[in-house]
Amino acid sequence: RKTFETGVRRLYFFLHYRNMNSGILWRPALFKDGAYLDGGTYLWGLQTEGESYFFFGSGNGFEAGSYEIRIYIGDEAEPLATENFTVQ
Repeated sequence: RKTFETGVRRLYFFLHYRNMNSGILWRPALFKDGAYLDGGTYLWGLQTEGESYFFFGSGNGFEAGSYEIRIYIGDEAEPLATENFTVQ
């Protein structure tokens, strides 16, 4: 989906991946209206290819705005993938 209702508490994101190496760093990052909102750095522990998901949560629910997910691999400054969506 590209649009979610204000107050939604958990947003799930699904990935299709390939050529991943076990132990490599990856970082999902969430931005709202261009400003960093949430994220983390993790070691990849899944297979080299397949499908998975992750989520971002907000106890009070997400506010209205334009959001972007960025996926970084390793120490790269530029995201490997991005996805935009709106909460309204």
